[in-house]
Amino acid sequence: MCEPLKPCPFCGGEAGNWSRGSFQHSVQCNEGEPNDWCKVSTHWCESKETATAAWNRRASRWISIDYGWPKRAGTVATWNGDAVAWQYFNSETRRFHPNRGWQTRIGTSGKVTHWTPLPDPPEVSDETT
Repeated sequence: MCEPLKPCPFCGGEAGNWSRGSFQHSVQCNEGEPNDWCKVSTHWCESKETATAAWNRRASRWISIDYGWPKRAGTVATWNGDAVAWQYFNSETRRFHPNRGWQTRIGTSGKVTHWTPLPDPPEVSDETT
């Protein structure tokens, strides 16, 4: 059985499941009139359960360094009490490397106190490139 669908993460509208055949399932925001929907949706998934889980996934909240470190190397958003920065995290040394990422302020430094994973990048179709 599927878990209930959460509201649209962008407009707060009600979401619905969509199917094309028995192996293509998606979740889409149904807010607005049929020709003016919010149009946010998941990609096509193998099952209704997979599409629902993809829709209900939300970005993680800020995690204190005192609570835990990122589990693997990669770029994360960090907070040092003064600014947000995208920084590379080296899982072997447990160090953040600000020279590999973007910062909100040039030259901002300080001990990272919190981090959060970056959201998934947007899907870009060939038509928009």
